[in-house]
Amino acid sequence: MKQCEAPGCQQAVLVDPKGVQRSRYCQRHNTHNKRHGHPTRKQPSLKSDANIRLSFLAGQRWARRNDISKLIEWFTHEMHGAGRYTFSEHRHKREYKPQELWAFHLQHLVKGSVTAPDLAIRLVGLSWACASNPGSFHGEDFTHIFFVKRLLGLKPLPRHNKDAYSGETQPYGPLSLSFVRWLGPRLEAVGAQAISGHFEELVDTERQSLKQSISNKTAQRQLAAEASARARARYTKKLESERRLMWDMSTGRYYWQYPDGRLEPC
Repeated sequence: MKQCEAPGCQQAVLVDPKGVQRSRYCQRHNTHNKRHGHPTRKQPSLKSDANIRLSFLAGQRWARRNDISKLIEWFTHEMHGAGRYTFSEHRHKREYKPQELWAFHLQHLVKGSVTAPDLAIRLVGLSWACASNPGSFHGEDFTHIFFVKRLLGLKPLPRHNKDAYSGETQPYGPLSLSFVRWLGPRLEAVGAQAISGHFEELVDTERQSLKQSISNKTAQRQLAAEASARARARYTKKLESERRLMWDMSTGRYYWQYPDGRLEPC
């Protein structure tokens, strides 16, 4: 039996009950590949990955200040088309075709007060984060999952598939690769078109954002140091207000006695 193709893994590849190979990877790496688009790499985070976050925020900042009307029109058209679909709360999303699932997500975003400009600005940020950090993206599936997951994460789906008898619901599972492979290239293409020819402006915006970020961090450190000094001063003042003056007859000296029992000679 073949071994998993993930680097350093010696487990057998995933097979079905009939012994037919269903993946190039073992069970663990196959699950990881479906979730992240790579058997070992994880999707970059917009919160913890400093470079990705900086580029993402810079792209959004540029989008708010410049004309992205064509991208907004594209999302408006997609939202208008999604309104023609009707969905049942008892139907599972795996039963939908990619076009239906995209409409389902758009309807949920509209219900959550998300507008076409909101999606356009976010997609520009994602596109610039990808273009500015090519070393953080590994393959087409990896990149497409980043676009789809981060865009739809603006307003995650609620629990679904309400049982007709018990009324219980269950959370949605991970995005399917078939849906990602259908929607991801479309988002990547329209996003790349929106930032095409504006790389120098985006680089300048990112530099300004970096300077602002450094300035903010310096100011935060200064404020934290001042707050810490004020807290120490308040604590010292409180101890001084609660201490008592004591006389030690054996040594013939005065001492300050603090609430914690500590003695300090005058």
